[in-house]
Amino acid sequence: MFDGVALVSTEGLEALVSALSRVGSDGRPDSMSDQVRVDQVAALERIKAAAAAAQARLTAAFVESQEQVAQAWLERARECSDAGDFDGWRAARQQARAASFDDNGVATGQRSTRSRRRGASGLTGVVAQVALARRESPVRGAQHVRLALALTQDMPHTLAALEAGEVSEWRAQIIVTETATLTSEQHTLVDAEVVGPVGDPGDLVEQVGAWGDRELVRRVRSVAYRVDAASVMARAAKAEGERRVTIRPAPDTMAYLTALLPLAQAVAAHAALTAAADAARAGGDERGKGQVMADTFVTRLTGQSAADAVPVEVQLVMTDRALLAGDATPAQIPGYGIVPAAWAATCSRDARVQAQARCRTPRSAWERAGAHSLTSRRRLTRNR
Repeated sequence: MFDGVALVSTEGLEALVSALSRVGSDGRPDSMSDQVRVDQVAALERIKAAAAAAQARLTAAFVESQEQVAQAWLERARECSDAGDFDGWRAARQQARAASFDDNGVATGQRSTRSRRRGASGLTGVVAQVALARRESPVRGAQHVRLALALTQDMPHTLAALEAGEVSEWRAQIIVTETATLTSEQHTLVDAEVVGPVGDPGDLVEQVGAWGDRELVRRVRSVAYRVDAASVMARAAKAEGERRVTIRPAPDTMAYLTALLPLAQAVAAHAALTAAADAARAGGDERGKGQVMADTFVTRLTGQSAADAVPVEVQLVMTDRALLAGDATPAQIPGYGIVPAAWAATCSRDARVQAQARCRTPRSAWERAGAHSLTSRRRLTRNR
């Protein structure tokens, strides 16, 4: 169907995308057997993995090509410096920086000091172009570049398994991430021991192809710890300094409050919540164990008597029509996003019943500004 030479061109790949869009599009149950459908799903999974391997090879080649461009600009910068041309030197240095990739992140899994000075995402022109091509965020683009360089330079067995469709891009990313602190030579050792050559009788299928994500992480870490225990301990010590608490939205007006903690502290906190839930359940509490743990988590952190008696200001922003007249215009909570108007009205009513609601007067309408700019004056409102 496709000529081998033509297929590797951009036009050939576009034709492949067009052909794939017709797979399974007839919608007729009798068009093929279920066995054929399952076989095609498996084949498409291999295609996805092979496409990821091709992207890795192209990305690595792009980085290498741009590095040559960067070297040419650095040479130009030296010429400008020798000639006393400061503006030319600065412009050439900027071009060189845009064409280079800070590969310190590949070896350490972290951005260098120079990258952090460059911006929050540690971007270069190379990363930005890869991110744009893959329709990903710049941060994800940097991850793809690191993955491509690790696979093509240090982990030939993992790359070969990806090309053969035996591992997914996600699995390959797991292997690279878990070995981020290792040297190039140590990367290769882990790659050979965990994955091994593609085509060894039964080896790949019985190992990487049959493991779940957790088992793969466990196996990779086990080998990495043995190969370089010192760097693993250094990484663990550094990770403790990055402990933090974050919040992110979840569906249905819920949210994830996540604490990144040292292992011992996290286990202790979870054990305390589990013990509290078991005690409450033994005393006749009808809530589920998970509900009791969540409620106990809130009450112990906030000091309030009940989980739903929230005394802090959540800055719920809604129109007067949604608050008082049942209008359906969505409300907004800063740091969370849009919430249904009915849920916001219920939340406000419950707070007013408990004499805990304070209102601020908006300066501009929701429809005009997209969000309220609030005055500093607040007033207590009570349910009447």
